[in-house]
Amino acid sequence: MLTVSVSAHIGPHLRLISSEASVHGLGANIPDRVTRQCHRTQHYDTQRPCTERLSVCRANRAILASTELELQPVASPDRPPKGGRFGDRVEDDARYNRVDLSAEHAYEARQSLLATVAKGEARMDLAEAALQIAAEDDAIASHTVVRLPVGSYRQRLNKLAQGARNALGSLPKDAKSEDQVQAVENFLWEQQRFRLPHFGRSNVPQQAKVDHPGVYEDARHAYLHEVLIRRVGCSAALAVIYGDVMQRLLVMGALNFGVRVECRDLNVLPTAEVLPGMTREVAAAGGAMLNLCSQDVLLEVLRFLKRAYWPFAWDSSGGPESGGGFRDAAMDALQGAASAELQAIAQAAAHRLERGIWTSPGAGDLRRALAATERLATIFGDRHPQERRDAGVLLLHAGHPAQALAELQEYCRTEAAEEAPLKDRHLVDQLQAYLSAMLSIDTSNSGNGNGSTDNGSGTGSTAQPDSNGSTSNGSTNISNINDPGVPPLRVGTELGRVPPAVQADRRGPLPW
Repeated sequence: MLTVSVSAHIGPHLRLISSEASVHGLGANIPDRVTRQCHRTQHYDTQRPCTERLSVCRANRAILASTELELQPVASPDRPPKGGRFGDRVEDDARYNRVDLSAEHAYEARQSLLATVAKGEARMDLAEAALQIAAEDDAIASHTVVRLPVGSYRQRLNKLAQGARNALGSLPKDAKSEDQVQAVENFLWEQQRFRLPHFGRSNVPQQAKVDHPGVYEDARHAYLHEVLIRRVGCSAALAVIYGDVMQRLLVMGALNFGVRVECRDLNVLPTAEVLPGMTREVAAAGGAMLNLCSQDVLLEVLRFLKRAYWPFAWDSSGGPESGGGFRDAAMDALQGAASAELQAIAQAAAHRLERGIWTSPGAGDLRRALAATERLATIFGDRHPQERRDAGVLLLHAGHPAQALAELQEYCRTEAAEEAPLKDRHLVDQLQAYLSAMLSIDTSNSGNGNGSTDNGSGTGSTAQPDSNGSTSNGSTNISNINDPGVPPLRVGTELGRVPPAVQADRRGPLPW
């Protein structure tokens, strides 16, 4: 028998060495049940009771102890052991390195989404668009080397349509169209048990200001693949499923009439309205089946994700509509965070999310919030200018001042900007002045060749803009830049965007 030394901390930090030879890669010669159990332990649910988590850890120990493996520290190939111990950090072991393809996967998902939207609302595949939204966020958060299997989830939708067709088969041949619609709804809501969350549209307290809306919102209610698995989601995600099933039934020939899936009231299940004269032949005119649901469901899905990941305070006094977090995000950009406690929470959340750990304490995620606002501004920015305003302030926080200024300038050209509250207009003006000063300084830095701005003191220090657009050395306001050099976000321009640059060496440590 082999001597098995089991660490009290089960997870990716374990080094598993076979009794016969060294394991050259993580998971080699390791039973699948060990690998799966360690993976589950890495992403355990923080909401479980402590006694339950303790039981899970004990079970994991028993599984490892029952395998013919020896656990011992191993040195990195390029760092020999010192005194029998491995390197200072687990990440130094080259066997844990892998190629990071998340940027390419996120780019491909965004391009697939925009290509679907570019077809127009009548021919748009809303299920494909919703799954590409989930695929992009999955790539951003998990640093994945494998794309989200969009095709597999589309197969789930096809199986739902097959089940709905079987349900329609039990009706008489001369059944009314309303009875057929009712049969499909009974199949989805009763048999398959798709349902709304208990809070309806949003769980953020109404007429209140919360430090982190992610504490209340669960993003899984807006991801279509999660809704297909868990059978619970927001009304917009359920409307996408309902519309896709009805469209597939038309393609199969199980229905001979078109419907319009509506979810005007986002606190109830979506409904379908039969369209008079919309036969299967009319719906399929042009070589593709008409979309049976409004693209506004994508607007609601993206707004849900925006609230769930918004990394600043959220004011719901104006209802669950978009824009509740702009003021605090703008003030944070201009003046800095007001609370050290909030800064500590945000830093802890960033540390966990950067390592692919989804058990966030609810402090938000700037990357996924930015992705949601970018998609909102790209697809719906002309109809809802506030989305450009929110995208602008998050782009500033993310370190993209030129694009941020372009979005804010485009927002200021709309009537919505003129009708906005005085405080919001003042914040937008301050942000534009701040960004103009920042871009002016960047231009002068690149022009003098040494990366610094000479402020007359001979030190070569860089003058930083303050919240009013002035530089820190006391000079007058820098003139505004009328052209930030980049166009505002729109579907046409983003479809031609250059793919992200591929680094020569993209191997890095696994995130945990």
